[in-house]
Amino acid sequence: MDNEINGFDEGVAAGGLRNTTQIKILFEYLADALEGEADRDTLIQAVLLHSLANYFEASQALDELVEKGNLEKDENGALTLTETGKSSLDALLPDLPFSVREIAYADAKLIQKRERIKKSNKVEINKTENGYETVCKVFHGDEKLMTVSLYAPDLQAAIDIARKFDADPGKYYSQILAAFYEE
Repeated sequence: MDNEINGFDEGVAAGGLRNTTQIKILFEYLADALEGEADRDTLIQAVLLHSLANYFEASQALDELVEKGNLEKDENGALTLTETGKSSLDALLPDLPFSVREIAYADAKLIQKRERIKKSNKVEINKTENGYETVCKVFHGDEKLMTVSLYAPDLQAAIDIARKFDADPGKYYSQILAAFYEE
């Protein structure tokens, strides 16, 4: 396979993919490596996080892989590599830079981790008479471990609190718990 640029390269970082075939190989690699635990959004975000491919090229490439039967979507929206995709991947994987594979895989795992955290923790923003209340909840499965309610003078402050909590709820849970055990 040649590495001819045959796709849009706007927004693609140095070392990123500018060849449609390589973008497809990367998606096949990710679907295989993630063992059917990634949906379309996760795969797209994984190649965009470090600007490994152009959004439009990546989106079109992924859609083509599904249309041609290299990837299939299960009932939960997760994409898995088919036998056709495995044959393609086996033949063309050596043409995909190792560094690109590793970056995209690490980014996909990070995105999956963020999604799991987001699903297992909840944030609500409620308007009050004097501002806003941001309610942050930490869960372990169905078990609620912590609820913290914080005052915010305006909506932007409440959104900022929610974003920071969403980024690492475990950190805040650990810090609050530690405060009760300090001597």
